[in-house]
Amino acid sequence: MNGLREAIRRLDRLQKGRTFRWGATACVVALGLALFFTLLMKVSGPGGSNVVADASRRIGETQAQGAAWLNQGPLPVIRQAWDTMLVTMSGEGGMLPIALAIGGVALVSVLVIWLGLGLTYLGLLTLANLVAWPLMAMDQTRALGQIVFAIVPLAMSFFVMMEGLRLAFSGNHPVLAVARNVLNEAVRMKVSLVFIVILLLLLALVPGLLNDEQALRYRVQQWLQYGIGLSYVVLAFLTLFLASATVAYEQRDRIIWQTMSKPVAPWQYVLGKWVGVMGLNAVLLTVTSTGVFLFTEYLSHLPAHGEVAYLVPQDGGQGMTEDREILSNQVLVARVGQLPLNYVDAQRALGVSDEELANALEAAVEDRIQALRTNDAQFQGTDAEIAKVRMDVLQEEAAQYFTVPVDTTQVYIFELPEIKRRIEAVQRLIDAEVEQQVREMEGGGPNVKVDESARRDILRTVTQRYINEDRFPTLMLQYQIRAGSNDPSAIYKVFFLANGINLGDSDQLGNPVPRSIALKSSQTVAVPSWCIDVDGRIRLAVGNSAVNSRALNIPPDGLEMMYVAGGYHVNFFQIMAVIWLKLGFIAAIAIALSTFLSFAVSCLVALAILFMAESAGFLEESLTQYTFLDGK
Repeated sequence: MNGLREAIRRLDRLQKGRTFRWGATACVVALGLALFFTLLMKVSGPGGSNVVADASRRIGETQAQGAAWLNQGPLPVIRQAWDTMLVTMSGEGGMLPIALAIGGVALVSVLVIWLGLGLTYLGLLTLANLVAWPLMAMDQTRALGQIVFAIVPLAMSFFVMMEGLRLAFSGNHPVLAVARNVLNEAVRMKVSLVFIVILLLLLALVPGLLNDEQALRYRVQQWLQYGIGLSYVVLAFLTLFLASATVAYEQRDRIIWQTMSKPVAPWQYVLGKWVGVMGLNAVLLTVTSTGVFLFTEYLSHLPAHGEVAYLVPQDGGQGMTEDREILSNQVLVARVGQLPLNYVDAQRALGVSDEELANALEAAVEDRIQALRTNDAQFQGTDAEIAKVRMDVLQEEAAQYFTVPVDTTQVYIFELPEIKRRIEAVQRLIDAEVEQQVREMEGGGPNVKVDESARRDILRTVTQRYINEDRFPTLMLQYQIRAGSNDPSAIYKVFFLANGINLGDSDQLGNPVPRSIALKSSQTVAVPSWCIDVDGRIRLAVGNSAVNSRALNIPPDGLEMMYVAGGYHVNFFQIMAVIWLKLGFIAAIAIALSTFLSFAVSCLVALAILFMAESAGFLEESLTQYTFLDGK
């Protein structure tokens, strides 16, 4: 036993030595660079497509096993990770997530080394795997083994980043000293430790709850929803209780007397508390976002429904399957929305002059004034009353514009200059490729001449290839229809025409078949980008079928033309930044309340404020839909 203790002490001295730190850092950096460039050479070198195809096939075989492959030992997991990195690297923009993953692991490893914990963490990881794999090999303990396998790296990452944050707060400034004490409290206090453990358990458990038989797009959506949503809920409660406790308990136990007897200003004390809580949130949010992001990348490169491997359809076709197309163009993308023109701008776009609009408005106002003078004895015709009448007429016309009576059609105009520019750019590429092929064919001999029919065939072939490769911008109409009391069981029949092109099915005579839609439910329909006219506009006709019982009402954001503006990566990290800012407001409120309230009361008030803030959107929508009875 004494020999073991002495060996542990020697290893501890070794891992804290400068020579070991520099040598281990060099090894980590070299291994990271070697891994990245090996992947790059495998993918982009000779035979790279075959390497990627084999990796994708192996991923498909693994996916067919469900989660069983995870229980076969470390070698299948290492092979799966290697294949996933190969497939990810080969995709468009795949170099960034691989570089971030390798760089993140290398950065954490270097931080562990310079904290003097390199050999300690290596031993803990080895021990955790030696415990987890045998547990996962048995049916009775498989779930426990998977939890150990997932939670140990998360917990280690958390403690490493906490040590790094303590180093960042190691200065002599009063604010940093108070913040450092908050970090120490967070690890000691049961109220915060419980939420930290819950958060790590959620990140470890949720991936195992996903149903492998579901379409891939649903699994990715569920993971993003639960991974981000549940993490925010846990972090919000952790922030609220920790921020309240760290001030209220110090006042209750009179610890604050010792702090304030030192040269610490009140604002420095309060700011230090806030900085400490937000530092803890930054650590937890970094661990959470990294785990969610990496697992999302892993999921997105699994075979989708209808694929035998990544981007390899079962039917052998060249296009994407429906599941893959929706995942790529609707789920894992950053989209920009364009609302239709308002009533006045739409009339201008239809060729109505400003003078005609003004005359129509004045005529409607005069008719309304005459009706009021006839029917309302209290109407005096003052300037204020006339201005109110004019405003009421404008609002009614705008509301009527977004109302579609039964068996009628209403046209809404979308201006999409950005999509028009993108289409023109793709068309220039197509024209250049067609001209190149024509020149190559005509260069085969002096008598070779490509006629117009052959040129059209080349153009058709090249255009179809660009369509299959998703080179044209993708448009998606997001709509929400309301009617009457928005009965959730009611199904309404609606059809859409984009510049005269039906966006749904047609009958034998070519007439559009109405869609069956639920009220007050956001839905989408694909819009071909070639529907855009030469002016960069889409005239969307919304038809209310004659079988419906009520007029359709479209809310202000009920029609929105969405198009892809990039990948989801930037949006993902923006969401994490917004969550961190929201947690900052929660922490500030809880700290401010706990300066003059007890822990229980400050938590209760802070919870009420949090509930009101989170329900603000619901209240705003409810107030807009509030109806008056008998004008009271």
